Amino acid sequence: MSNMNGLTVRSEDDGLPPPKIRRLLRVSADMTQVEMGAQVGVTAAAVSGWENGSSPRGAVRLAYAKLLRELRAELVRALIGHAY
Repeated sequence: MSNMNGLTVRSEDDGLPPPKIRRLLRVSADMTQVEMGAQVGVTAAAVSGWENGSSPRGAVRLAYAKLLRELRAELVRALIGHAY
């Protein structure tokens, strides 16, 4: 588990957060499902599925997890910046 400014995030080996956090991170980055899908090479329908309980596999899973980690880091930086 990791803590994201009060949000406890359970993660698997590759750092993939639970579906609700996946959506939160995408929305906080002002990205559409189409845009997120384009970043990892899938359709908006796939991203929707991942945000509703299914999980990607293989190389796409690793790319998606990496993108979510980057979005989480950006969100934390933004939150810290607004705190001062």
